[in-house]
Amino acid sequence: MKTPPRILLTFNGAQDPISPKSGRPGPILTLMGYFSFDEIHLFCNDELTPQALKTKEEISSRHGTLVHIHRLNLPDPTDYEAILDGVRSHLPAILADDKDGDYFIFVSPGTPQIHTCWFLLAAAGEVPAQVLHVKDPDRVKPGHGVVTEVNPRAKAFPILGHPLAPAEVPTPVDLRALIERLGIVGRHPAVEELLKKAALAARGDSPVLIVGETGTGKELLARFIHEASPRRELEFHAINCGAFTTELLASELFGHVKGAFTGALGMRTGWFERAGGGTLFLDEVSDMPMEMQVKLLRVLQEGVISPVGSTEVRKVDVRVVAASNRDPVDLMRKGRLREDLFYRLGTHVFRIPPLRERRSDIGPLAEHILKNYHEKYGRGLKRLTPRALRELQRRPWPGNIRELRNVIQASYDLCLKGEIDAGDLRDSVPLPFGNEGLPEPHEGFSLDAFLEETRRRLYDRALEIAGGNQTRAAALLGVSPQAVSKYKNQKSEI
Repeated sequence: MKTPPRILLTFNGAQDPISPKSGRPGPILTLMGYFSFDEIHLFCNDELTPQALKTKEEISSRHGTLVHIHRLNLPDPTDYEAILDGVRSHLPAILADDKDGDYFIFVSPGTPQIHTCWFLLAAAGEVPAQVLHVKDPDRVKPGHGVVTEVNPRAKAFPILGHPLAPAEVPTPVDLRALIERLGIVGRHPAVEELLKKAALAARGDSPVLIVGETGTGKELLARFIHEASPRRELEFHAINCGAFTTELLASELFGHVKGAFTGALGMRTGWFERAGGGTLFLDEVSDMPMEMQVKLLRVLQEGVISPVGSTEVRKVDVRVVAASNRDPVDLMRKGRLREDLFYRLGTHVFRIPPLRERRSDIGPLAEHILKNYHEKYGRGLKRLTPRALRELQRRPWPGNIRELRNVIQASYDLCLKGEIDAGDLRDSVPLPFGNEGLPEPHEGFSLDAFLEETRRRLYDRALEIAGGNQTRAAALLGVSPQAVSKYKNQKSEI
């Protein structure tokens, strides 16, 4: 088995490569005397770039190690936020999928603020790495090593939370507290920018359209918009538009009068009225039948509804936030989504990036999920090893955060140790999404088994969306109702 490459991340300090005070090797060359690495990523600001180049030359001549220099716009090496922003801007490329290696962070060089930022990144799981530091050789007691590994997840250290702190926006809502309360985790620039724009849009009443793959957190973003808005003291309701027939969806949204249809034994108030003054989240709005899309357009344009079976017109005051897991432009091209409805909904269009586009957030998300299970079930707090974090970051996650949560929950339940290693992580069966969710053919891979599992999951998902209605599920899948009935019978026999 091929040994994973050892990759070091470190700043170039004022004492590197050779200490101007003592004339002895600085921290980096000292470390290289005890540890070997296959690749080094060397960070520096403009002031220390000449020294970083000398460090690279010394390492190359002495050890033959590949060194990459990363220059940061960092006039003040004591500015915590600037250090973190600078390092994070380079992490996606360093932690790319093809970097299948063991990562190490060296915290000795640089300012105390740099040391702290490295430690925080490792402790939060943003960099799945072991932390190393060196001691002054003159101060090392006999029998003790010069190089020490620091475990940021040791019991002695506090557990880090992962609240996202977007830029301040002119709103009376405490966004930091809101983000923490809703459990929104992530520091990827795309997520920060998304939340910043969503908070600004929340101040108005315009409709919002959220686009994102299954499991990315569309309802969570909708709730964030609601609670960051002036309507936050009123109700928030979520409706899955794909789970109802046209008749039932009209009744759910607009209500009905007695005798409107078979089974309408009394009057029913719809969600547009029950959510009066608040926010109505219409999930999978693209699954709404065309007839219902016309009715929704009227509500958005005129602010009025008519209950099913009635000619009465009622005024409603509701903010609509809609969501789709499909590309709305493609849906319009295929005739699945009315253009006039899209342009009415799309005053603000927010795309939630899938997990594979924000891999730096996988570690914090996984740690956050583990912490929540610990608090929920009262069992011992389990932590992820650096190797487990690297394994999580390598996976394609076609089911996004929902799939990650399932894997973490299963691993938490079945692992008897205090730490979850890569071998303890449960597998999940990926759904095909473009080329991303597809496994690579290898020895032992069964195409028939993969296709059968994919078929099963698609049937289950269609039945879930259809609320168990076999005819509706068949229409969603493009198969006969008999095929769905046969699948359900086979499943019940297993």
